[in-house]
Amino acid sequence: MKNISSNEWRILEALWSLNEASAREVYSVLAPFKAITTIQTYLERMAEKGIVSKRKLGTNNLYRPAQPRDELLKRSVKHFVDKTFNGSYRSFVNHLLDQQSITSEELEELKELLENWAVKP
Repeated sequence: MKNISSNEWRILEALWSLNEASAREVYSVLAPFKAITTIQTYLERMAEKGIVSKRKLGTNNLYRPAQPRDELLKRSVKHFVDKTFNGSYRSFVNHLLDQQSITSEELEELKELLENWAVKP
């Protein structure tokens, strides 16, 4: 999996909200985050990495995410857990719980999420 920077994630979030867009349209969503030329550079590099697809429409390039948001998030989390916790989601969750202060309300919500997940067909 290609490494996706935080700036690339911001651009992807804009593209998911727009579905398909030119660099100028992405810029209008993200301004004043970066200059339009910087966004164009990011989009071109993201197209080369296969993170976004690109098509020509007249004189404009239009970009769209190469994968749905949920799919890319799943792959990114899996890659992170594989790389950092040797693929152990148990170790990952345990680390999160050890490192973060969690309220009893949040803990109850997590228990409910796990219970609902466990009963899915």
